[in-house]
Amino acid sequence: MPIQIENILRGIATGSYTRQLGSQFGSVWQFDGLTEAEATPQEYAEFEASGNVHLGHGQEIEWLGCKWAVILAYRRRGLAQVSIYTDQNPLIIDATTNWLTLLLGKPNQSDSTVWVGRDGVITATQAGAFFQLDAGQFTPFQRLLAKIRSLF
Repeated sequence: MPIQIENILRGIATGSYTRQLGSQFGSVWQFDGLTEAEATPQEYAEFEASGNVHLGHGQEIEWLGCKWAVILAYRRRGLAQVSIYTDQNPLIIDATTNWLTLLLGKPNQSDSTVWVGRDGVITATQAGAFFQLDAGQFTPFQRLLAKIRSLF
């Protein structure tokens, strides 16, 4: 089953997720059907993944008019981050930035590639020949800090 990236991003923005497989965090590693192949030992090393993190390749998706490869990160066996990447293209970078800005407002002031939502963070990165979008849910501690920051 492919990840439903728009549902994940909207969930991060609002804190409310669609109750559909591939549309929310927390689904269980190797039981959710989202992972097509586990990452290689070299990929684990490149991501500097700790022992309680599992990495997998998800089914390729089509979003904003292009194909994106999918990497799924599971922390303590629950889906915690979705990373998608595609070839760098100024049109897709602009389309992605505009889509996220409409959903979440302007990016974080200190970094023009980071959007903070109610339930997580979305980061856009241009590296080499690729453009990558990382969407991660807050840990319980990060969620508490975000609530405290919102008071000021």
